Amino acid sequence: MFSVLSYPHVTVSVEQEKGVGVTTLEISRQARRRMRIAARLPTRHPRPIDPVITAIDQLPEPDTLNAEERAAAMTAIARQRNRLDAYLTTLAGHAHDNHDSQILGAGTTGTLITAATRCDPATGSATVNRAKGLREHPHLHAAYQAGTLSTSHVAAILADATRIKDFDTLEPDIVTLATTTEPREVRNLLRILVDQSHPDHLDNDFAKQRDKRGISLNPLPGGNYRLDGHLDPITGKRLA
Repeated sequence: MFSVLSYPHVTVSVEQEKGVGVTTLEISRQARRRMRIAARLPTRHPRPIDPVITAIDQLPEPDTLNAEERAAAMTAIARQRNRLDAYLTTLAGHAHDNHDSQILGAGTTGTLITAATRCDPATGSATVNRAKGLREHPHLHAAYQAGTLSTSHVAAILADATRIKDFDTLEPDIVTLATTTEPREVRNLLRILVDQSHPDHLDNDFAKQRDKRGISLNPLPGGNYRLDGHLDPITGKRLA
């Protein structure tokens, strides 16, 4: 059971074998600052958002659906979630362009997003960067807005887009491919394109791995020894 002792402290009552123990937790200074910012933010949203809230409230209970309906609902809801994520990203982009964080006393747009959505600071910053990156990739942005790509798909593509030669030409095909598979597979495929665009880095990676080769034998207390090291693939397979 949680109970607020005195901001920013919270007491936690934990049932133990020998009674009830009480632990006091303290929210970090950085988090407290974001909480204060969140408390000052406006709460009256635009009226067109109300039907979205109403529609979510009217979603059918999962236990009233059969297997086919639940599967179809997953697909439909996931697509709408992607569209909402795309809209939130667009909001972040416009907030950054218009210096909303300074107007509202949040400091940075990333902090504003964190305070407004209760996400982690890194997620807030990533949302801003995603909004900036999407402006240079219209096909990717359109698929995100249509809900056919998730935030994870978009992040995977944006992470490698600048390292792929002629990405602008390849973008429509990459986006189409991404809509058919999961983000992890997209990342794997993009790494192939990155390697093809910069074959020299493969040689550099090989050289770095070769330089790491070697073993070390160090004595431990009690008379034992610890063996550490890096072996090349052939030697490693022989010893495996």
